[in-house]
Amino acid sequence: MRLLDAVVETITLEGKTRSITLADFYHPPGKTPHIETALLPGELIVAVTLPPPLGGKHIYRKVRDRASYAFALVSVAAIIHPDGSGRVALAE
Repeated sequence: MRLLDAVVETITLEGKTRSITLADFYHPPGKTPHIETALLPGELIVAVTLPPPLGGKHIYRKVRDRASYAFALVSVAAIIHPDGSGRVALAE
């Protein structure tokens, strides 16, 4: 969903709403590994919004040790835009 520029919509107990891009929603581990997301205390996710579909081919691949119920070793998502001649014009 990050590749597709998803936006997380949230609401607080007081009714205040926020829109957070998925790129900003998840925090990488660092000095505060106990804080994984941009959610504030008491904030609730009410929707995840995706923009209209892009052209091109969407691909998702997951590599794992076993065929089922295993965490991915590597996950890759891509959108490929061919240029009409069989070459890739843009890959995101």
